[in-house]
Amino acid sequence: MEIFAKVREEWLRTFLELAGGCPSHDTFGDILSLLNPAALHQAFPFAPG
Repeated sequence: MEIFAKVREEWLRTFLELAGGCPSHDTFGDILSLLNPAALHQAFPFAPG
């Protein structure tokens, strides 16, 4: 995800404020660790779980 954000930073800036630049892999990990796996599976049942 970090690489995706860095490669597409200019495009992402068209709708996101990235004052500190693209988030690092640590930031993505911190955010993803807060998500509830059961809720994600319910929202996206087609994804492997």
